[in-house]
Amino acid sequence: MMSENIFNKVKMNIFYILNNLTKYVIPIKVKSIDVSIDTLLRGRMSLARFGDGELAIMNGRNIGFQDSTLELKEKLKYIIRAEDNNFMVAIPGPLKEIDSNFTEYAKTCWENHLQDGRISWIKYIKLRKEYYNALLTRFYMDYNNKENTVKWIGNIKKLWSNREIVIIEGDESKLGIGNDLFADTKSIKRILAPSKNAFSKYDEILNVVKKNISKDKLILIALGPTATVLAYDLFKLGYQAIDIGHIDIEYEWYLRGATEKIKIPNKFVNEVSGGEEEINSKLDVCSHEVLTIIR
Repeated sequence: MMSENIFNKVKMNIFYILNNLTKYVIPIKVKSIDVSIDTLLRGRMSLARFGDGELAIMNGRNIGFQDSTLELKEKLKYIIRAEDNNFMVAIPGPLKEIDSNFTEYAKTCWENHLQDGRISWIKYIKLRKEYYNALLTRFYMDYNNKENTVKWIGNIKKLWSNREIVIIEGDESKLGIGNDLFADTKSIKRILAPSKNAFSKYDEILNVVKKNISKDKLILIALGPTATVLAYDLFKLGYQAIDIGHIDIEYEWYLRGATEKIKIPNKFVNEVSGGEEEINSKLDVCSHEVLTIIR
């Protein structure tokens, strides 16, 4: 037993050393949040975002609200290497460098993730490719100095200003409900999908869009790893689709001046323990907004 423990410790130390060496031997290219947002604003760009959840799925591991399936895993592995014109693929900025303005908690989280995660990322990405920054929707909580937050929020909102939008989201997410995130849009339609294991309904979600949504509308998707895949497939069909991720919860924390991740009443917050416990099923989105509900 002792020899096995020693072997495991030696193996972990070797892995740790190799993982850290890759920072210098194999650099990862990620654009800044400012450049990433500016690029989105320049034209009819679509966006897929990859985070630790997508990495776990590609590694064959389930996450809290989505099981890893072979189809989902292979689609993600393909998209992270995609190089289509007008399609942006984003990965976490800390893969290049941990922001010095991060809170100590955020720094520690990313340091822990990168200790054994960096090699996994290198396994899936194209090293010659320069990626966009997936943290463009994480504009508030992780920063000590919040001076960029208002600028980033204002620029992101320009994406849908005076646009007709379609939101594809989990049925407990309620993006923009109870706040002014989408106040400047022309109109909103919603497609509600299951908050958990949404990928099991993937074909149904895709077909609803193809049959009911015109290609002049902007599609915003908040559906975990399913959103990453859906953004790409809709882009290939001629839609502008943006995987908008955690933007509503981050915006709620910003409006509240929260100093730590907290529950938001009546919204699904997967990053907070018990973040789904206070959801009131009676607080539904406006019925005239809902195009369809997929169970």
